[in-house]
Amino acid sequence: MDVPQSKGLFGWGLNDHYQLMQSDFSVTYSSPIQMGSSLDWSTAAGALAGIERSFLAIKSDGTLWSWGWNQNGQLGLGDRTSRSSAVQVGADTDWAQLGAGQYFSFAIKTGGTLWAWGLNDSGQLGLGDRSSRSSPVQVGALTDWSKISGCTNSAAAIKTGGTLWSWGNNVFGQLGLGNVTFRSSPVQVGRSEEH
Repeated sequence: MDVPQSKGLFGWGLNDHYQLMQSDFSVTYSSPIQMGSSLDWSTAAGALAGIERSFLAIKSDGTLWSWGWNQNGQLGLGDRTSRSSAVQVGADTDWAQLGAGQYFSFAIKTGGTLWAWGLNDSGQLGLGDRSSRSSPVQVGALTDWSKISGCTNSAAAIKTGGTLWSWGNNVFGQLGLGNVTFRSSPVQVGRSEEH
């Protein structure tokens, strides 16, 4: 069995909300610096996600961690307090994939369930409403989600069978559904909604 390698995290750029885990607020780094002292971050694809001035990452033990700006609850810690160092999100140890948009976050667990939290003004969390969440909430009850990605205020995901789904803001037709209607729950791309 292959064991995922684990390493330290490195980052560079703006640190105006401690997103690089450095105490010198507002300093910009033009070269890579180590973010925190942990050396057990997973190197698996999809185990790190950048949000607007925030980060999510999965450790090699399957735990989920977040830090940085948290104005919309995008860190998943049950509040809107920003963090200057990594804080564990809940106690679960089965996180596998991450995705993020602007001010909102997603994660897929090893069992294929999809979870969302953060800003939800356009239904981008896929929870059937427009209420923001500051802790992870499961999107539906399905267990066949494989990959997830967010953009400004919409999202798209692929299931294990290869079908594509999208939801959220659709003002420019970015959901690929043949119209400009917003969706607050996942809708399959390329399949008529009448069926």
